[in-house]
Formats: sequence, C-alpha cells, structure tokens
Amino acid sequence: LVLVSKQILPREVVNPSQMQMAPNGDLVFACSRTGGATAAVVDPKTMEVKRFLNAEGGRGLGLALRGGIVYLSYGGRLSDGEKRGCVVALDFETGEGVQTFRG
Repeated sequence: LVLVSKQILPREVVNPSQMQMAPNGDLVFACSRTGGATAAVVDPKTMEVKRFLNAEGGRGLGLALRGGIVYLSYGGRLSDGEKRGCVVALDFETGEGVQTFRG
C-alpha cells in the first residue's frame, strides 16, 4: 500500500469512528459532539464541515449510507435515561430523523 493523501480533520469532528463517501462525493463521519451522536458531512477537497446530522444522544459508533439515508449507530445514555445502543435513520439532505431502531 502507498499513502496517496493525508488530511487533518476539523476540530468539530470529535472521536470519528467510521467514514463513508456519500453519493455526491462528500465524506460522512460517525463522530460525537456535545449533545449526542453525530454524522459530520465534510467536503473531501477542503476538509471543511458542511453540516452535521444529529441523533438524540450517545456516541456515534458507525454509519452506512443507502438511497439518501444515513444509518447512524450510537450507544450511551439516551433521552429516556436507559443505556443501550440504537440505529437512527437520517435523511442525508435535510438531517431529519426518518426512523429509530432501538436495541
């Protein structure tokens, strides 16, 4: 393997755990921010954060993208006080929650 590029992530992308490329070419990182799990949408050329897709709580663990939906898995203490893992489906363009799958 040969290293072809090395970039430094913006400070806002805290504890990134997984990355995937969106259909439009943006990079999407599962990460954490104050207030909960997040998917950070980053411009691959400038490495600037374009926006965040936020879930309700916990730490972003992983993600998958399919058909304009970001599936973000996270764990930790949720708004109902219980500690467990979940997957939330977020619309890639709007960031709105589509569905939550609780574990």
